[in-house]
Formats: sequence, structure tokens, C-alpha cells
Amino acid sequence: MLRTVFADVRDGRISRLGFLAALLALSAVGMAMMLGVFWISGAASVAVSPGVGTDPAERVVETLGRPWLLVLSAIGMTVFFGQANLWAKRFRDLGQPGWWAVMAVIVAGLLLADLAGRAAASAAHLAVLLVLLVVPGRGESRAPA
Repeated sequence: MLRTVFADVRDGRISRLGFLAALLALSAVGMAMMLGVFWISGAASVAVSPGVGTDPAERVVETLGRPWLLVLSAIGMTVFFGQANLWAKRFRDLGQPGWWAVMAVIVAGLLLADLAGRAAASAAHLAVLLVLLVVPGRGESRAPA
């Protein structure tokens, strides 16, 4: 799985099923690691405990401190890189340059979020994800044999 997610950055390709499996596994591992950091640091209990006049997110950040925030940032950037690599591989499998994945996810998402709101950007990302999951790649058959 690590090889599928993090290797072949320049010229790798991935099938629809492999893309879905790797994306789900990477998301699950990333979420489990982040929840583990919250649990180990005690920030989860701070987030649900009643506080007077403070936002739960602010209390969590204050409780975590810089070392744990750096760990969370490293986990987040690792998951982001893995997902961007998977998207680029899937774009390459469709015969498009891998950089289009970067454009679709980051640039289009930021532009849409700024111009039309976060809901529109999320809808656009979902539409691209569904296209990547439905359209067969160059090596996949279009009909079951």
C-alpha cells in the first residue's frame, strides 16, 4: 500500500478499483493517526468539556501545544501528498497529465471556494472524484468480459 500511495510520483498509473481502495485506506489511516494524537494528548476530552466563553477548537489548540500541532501538521501533509499522488496517477491513467490533478484539486478548489463558496468547491471535487471512479483508464476494459 505504501508503494501504491507514495511511489511512482512522476509516471505512475492506477486503476479505478486500486484508486478507490488506496484512497479509502489512506483516509482511514490518516484519520486514525489524528484521532490517536487527540486521544494521547488529552485534547479530545478538552473539546467536549464545557468551557466558559471559549471556542472548543481554541481550547484544543491550547491543550495540544506546539509539538502535537507539528505532529498533526506532518500527518496532514503526508496524507495530502499521498492523495495528490493518487489523483495524479489516476489522471495519468486516463491519458491526462498528472499536473491536471493539482489544478483540479488545488487551483479550481481555491477559486471556486473564493468565488462561489465552499459548497460549490466541494461539489466540484466530488464531481471530479466520481469521474475518476467511473471512467475507465487506458488499460481497463470498458465492458465486462
